[in-house]
Amino acid sequence: MLFAYVLDISYLGALVAHDGAGLACVGCLLCNGAVWPGLRGPTELIFLHRLAALGAAALVMAVWVGARKCGDGHPSLYRAARAAAIVIALQMGSGAHLVLSDLSLGADLIHVALMTILFALVAYMALEPLPRGTSASPLNDVLEDPSAYRPTGEGPANERRKTPAPS
Repeated sequence: MLFAYVLDISYLGALVAHDGAGLACVGCLLCNGAVWPGLRGPTELIFLHRLAALGAAALVMAVWVGARKCGDGHPSLYRAARAAAIVIALQMGSGAHLVLSDLSLGADLIHVALMTILFALVAYMALEPLPRGTSASPLNDVLEDPSAYRPTGEGPANERRKTPAPS
Protein backbone atom coordinates (compact mmCIF):
# COMPACT_ATOMS: atom_id res chain seq x y z
CA MET A 1 0.00 0.00 0.00
CA LEU A 2 2.77 2.42 0.92
CA PHE A 3 4.59 1.65 -2.33
CA ALA A 4 1.52 2.55 -4.44
CA TYR A 5 0.86 5.64 -2.35
CA VAL A 6 4.40 6.97 -2.76
CA LEU A 7 4.27 6.22 -6.47
CA ASP A 8 1.01 8.19 -6.76
CA ILE A 9 2.51 11.15 -4.90
CA SER A 10 5.49 11.21 -7.23
CA TYR A 11 3.14 11.29 -10.22
CA LEU A 12 1.07 14.02 -8.59
CA GLY A 13 4.25 16.02 -7.97
CA ALA A 14 5.28 15.55 -11.60
CA LEU A 15 1.87 16.82 -12.65
CA VAL A 16 2.28 19.86 -10.39
CA ALA A 17 5.64 20.60 -12.00
CA HIS A 18 4.39 19.96 -15.53
CA ASP A 19 1.36 22.24 -15.12
CA GLY A 20 3.41 24.97 -13.45
CA ALA A 21 1.17 24.85 -10.38
CA GLY A 22 4.02 24.92 -7.85
CA LEU A 23 3.32 28.47 -6.73
CA ALA A 24 -0.48 28.26 -6.88
CA CYS A 25 -0.33 27.88 -3.08
CA VAL A 26 1.86 30.66 -1.77
CA GLY A 27 3.14 30.06 1.73
CA CYS A 28 4.58 27.16 3.59
CA LEU A 29 1.98 25.95 6.07
CA LEU A 30 -1.04 27.80 4.75
CA CYS A 31 -2.19 27.94 1.15
CA ASN A 32 -2.67 31.56 0.11
CA GLY A 33 -3.31 32.46 3.74
CA ALA A 34 -6.05 29.87 4.24
CA VAL A 35 -6.11 26.46 5.90
CA TRP A 36 -8.57 25.23 3.23
CA PRO A 37 -8.10 27.29 0.03
CA GLY A 38 -10.86 25.62 -1.95
CA LEU A 39 -10.27 23.16 -4.73
CA ARG A 40 -10.22 25.12 -7.97
CA GLY A 41 -7.72 25.22 -10.80
CA PRO A 42 -4.01 24.86 -10.09
CA THR A 43 -4.57 25.50 -6.37
CA GLU A 44 -6.43 22.20 -6.23
CA LEU A 45 -3.48 20.30 -7.68
CA ILE A 46 -0.81 21.66 -5.35
CA PHE A 47 -3.07 21.48 -2.30
CA LEU A 48 -3.88 17.84 -3.01
CA HIS A 49 -0.14 17.19 -3.39
CA ARG A 50 0.46 18.71 0.05
CA LEU A 51 -2.35 16.71 1.64
CA ALA A 52 -1.05 13.54 0.03
CA ALA A 53 2.43 14.30 1.39
CA LEU A 54 1.00 14.56 4.91
CA GLY A 55 -0.72 11.23 4.38
CA ALA A 56 2.51 9.66 3.16
CA ALA A 57 4.35 10.97 6.20
CA ALA A 58 1.73 9.40 8.46
CA LEU A 59 1.98 6.08 6.59
CA VAL A 60 5.78 6.04 6.71
CA MET A 61 5.73 6.78 10.43
CA ALA A 62 3.20 3.97 10.96
CA VAL A 63 5.44 1.57 9.02
CA TRP A 64 8.42 2.67 11.10
CA VAL A 65 6.53 2.04 14.34
CA GLY A 66 5.41 -1.35 13.03
CA ALA A 67 8.95 -2.22 11.95
CA ARG A 68 10.23 -1.38 15.44
CA LYS A 69 8.07 -4.22 16.78
CA CYS A 70 9.83 -6.80 14.60
CA GLY A 71 13.18 -4.96 14.57
CA ASP A 72 15.04 -7.69 16.45
CA GLY A 73 13.91 -10.35 14.00
CA HIS A 74 14.32 -8.21 10.93
CA PRO A 75 16.84 -5.38 11.42
CA SER A 76 17.15 -4.47 7.74
CA LEU A 77 13.42 -3.71 7.52
CA TYR A 78 13.65 -1.55 10.64
CA ARG A 79 16.67 0.35 9.28
CA ALA A 80 14.93 0.97 5.94
CA ALA A 81 11.77 2.18 7.70
CA ARG A 82 13.81 4.48 9.94
CA ALA A 83 15.67 5.88 6.92
CA ALA A 84 12.34 6.39 5.09
CA ALA A 85 11.01 8.33 8.10
CA ILE A 86 14.06 10.59 8.06
CA VAL A 87 13.92 11.05 4.28
CA ILE A 88 10.21 11.92 4.26
CA ALA A 89 10.80 14.54 6.94
CA LEU A 90 13.60 15.99 4.80
CA GLN A 91 11.33 15.71 1.74
CA MET A 92 8.62 17.77 3.40
CA GLY A 93 11.18 20.34 4.47
CA SER A 94 12.54 20.52 0.94
CA GLY A 95 9.00 21.02 -0.37
CA ALA A 96 8.58 24.00 1.93
CA HIS A 97 11.99 25.30 0.84
CA LEU A 98 10.96 24.84 -2.80
CA VAL A 99 7.92 27.08 -2.33
CA LEU A 100 9.78 29.67 -0.23
CA SER A 101 12.60 29.85 -2.81
CA ASP A 102 10.11 30.54 -5.63
CA LEU A 103 10.85 27.16 -7.22
CA SER A 104 14.61 27.61 -7.55
CA LEU A 105 16.41 24.95 -9.54
CA GLY A 106 18.59 23.84 -6.62
CA ALA A 107 15.58 23.41 -4.34
CA ASP A 108 13.76 21.51 -7.07
CA LEU A 109 16.70 19.14 -7.61
CA ILE A 110 16.93 18.47 -3.86
CA HIS A 111 13.18 17.77 -3.72
CA VAL A 112 13.37 15.34 -6.64
CA ALA A 113 16.51 13.63 -5.30
CA LEU A 114 14.91 13.06 -1.91
CA MET A 115 11.81 11.64 -3.58
CA THR A 116 14.01 9.24 -5.52
CA ILE A 117 15.67 8.07 -2.31
CA LEU A 118 12.30 7.71 -0.58
CA PHE A 119 10.93 5.70 -3.48
CA ALA A 120 13.97 3.41 -3.43
CA LEU A 121 13.59 2.82 0.32
CA VAL A 122 9.89 2.05 0.02
CA ALA A 123 10.54 -0.29 -2.91
CA TYR A 124 13.18 -2.08 -0.83
CA MET A 125 10.73 -2.47 2.06
CA ALA A 126 8.08 -3.82 -0.31
CA LEU A 127 10.49 -6.48 -1.61
CA GLU A 128 12.05 -7.38 1.74
CA PRO A 129 10.42 -10.57 3.03
CA LEU A 130 9.41 -10.94 6.66
CA PRO A 131 11.03 -13.67 8.73
CA ARG A 132 9.14 -16.95 9.14
CA GLY A 133 6.37 -16.72 11.71
CA THR A 134 5.81 -12.96 11.32
CA SER A 135 4.10 -12.99 7.94
CA ALA A 136 0.67 -11.47 7.54
CA SER A 137 -0.55 -14.63 5.84
CA PRO A 138 0.17 -18.27 6.70
CA LEU A 139 0.37 -18.86 2.95
CA ASN A 140 3.75 -17.09 2.94
CA ASP A 141 5.11 -19.63 5.44
CA VAL A 142 3.79 -22.52 3.34
CA LEU A 143 5.40 -21.11 0.22
CA GLU A 144 8.73 -20.90 2.04
CA ASP A 145 8.39 -24.40 3.58
CA PRO A 146 5.77 -26.70 2.03
CA SER A 147 6.11 -29.12 4.97
CA ALA A 148 4.49 -26.41 7.15
CA TYR A 149 1.14 -27.13 5.44
CA ARG A 150 -1.35 -28.75 7.81
CA PRO A 151 -4.77 -29.44 6.23
CA THR A 152 -7.86 -29.06 8.40
CA GLY A 153 -11.51 -29.89 7.96
CA GLU A 154 -13.47 -32.83 6.65
CA GLY A 155 -14.56 -33.89 3.20
CA PRO A 156 -13.31 -35.78 0.16
CA ALA A 157 -10.58 -33.27 -0.63
CA ASN A 158 -9.08 -33.69 2.84
CA GLU A 159 -9.51 -37.47 2.76
CA ARG A 160 -7.26 -37.57 -0.30
CA ARG A 161 -4.58 -35.64 1.57
CA LYS A 162 -4.72 -37.98 4.57
CA THR A 163 -3.86 -41.09 2.55
CA PRO A 164 -0.17 -41.85 2.72
CA ALA A 165 1.84 -41.33 -0.40
CA PRO A 166 3.28 -44.48 -1.99
CA SER A 167 6.94 -45.05 -1.21
